[in-house]
Amino acid sequence: NLTASNVSGATYAWTGPNGFSSVSQNPSVSNVTTADGGTYTVIATVNGCASSPSSVNVPVYAVPSSSFTFSPGSPDTSQNVTFTPSVTGASYNWTFQGGNPATSTVQNPVVKWSAAGTYNISLTVTQNGCVSSVTTNPVTVIACPSASQTFTYTGAQQTFVVPSCLTSVNIEAWGAQGGGGSGGLGGYAKGDLAVSGGETLYVYV
Repeated sequence: NLTASNVSGATYAWTGPNGFSSVSQNPSVSNVTTADGGTYTVIATVNGCASSPSSVNVPVYAVPSSSFTFSPGSPDTSQNVTFTPSVTGASYNWTFQGGNPATSTVQNPVVKWSAAGTYNISLTVTQNGCVSSVTTNPVTVIACPSASQTFTYTGAQQTFVVPSCLTSVNIEAWGAQGGGGSGGLGGYAKGDLAVSGGETLYVYV
C-alpha cells in the first residue's frame, strides 16, 4: 500500500518497478512478487506545477522454502541421521517425532532414534520476516538385526536379502566328512563379505 500526502487539487503520477504506474493518490499493488520490489516514485501536480519527485524503497522478499533432505535415507537404530534444509542462512525450528533430540534450532541437526518405526519431521523456516512450515518426509527407522541365520540342506537355492543397515556379513561354512572310507575329512571356512543394503545373496548347500 503506497500513500502520498494529501495536496488540495493535486493529481498524482506514480511509477515503479515491474512496469508499475498509477494516478491514484494511494495505490495498492496486488499479488506482489520479488519483481515488484524496488523504488516507487510519486509526483503531485497542481495547476500545471509539478512537485519534486518523492520516492520510497519497497523490499519484497520471497517466502523461503521449508523443504529438506536427510541422510542416510533408510537409517537403522544404530545410526545418526543428518538433516539438511534447502535454504541456508535462515532461522530454523525443527521437531523430530520420537527422536533424540526432539527439537532443534540449528541448520543441520543430527538426530537418532532408539526404536524402529516411521516418524514425522516438522520444520519452520524464517527468513527476512517471511515464514514457511512443513510436516513431511517421514523417516522410516529399522532395527538392525544382530542374530545369526543358519542355512541347511534343502535341495534348492536359498536367498538372503541384506537389511539396509548392514555393510558386512560374517559367513561360516562347514563340510561334513565323507562316508565309506573314500571321502575327505570335511572342511571349514569363515570370512567377512562386504554387502550393500537391499542386495540378495544366493545360498547353495
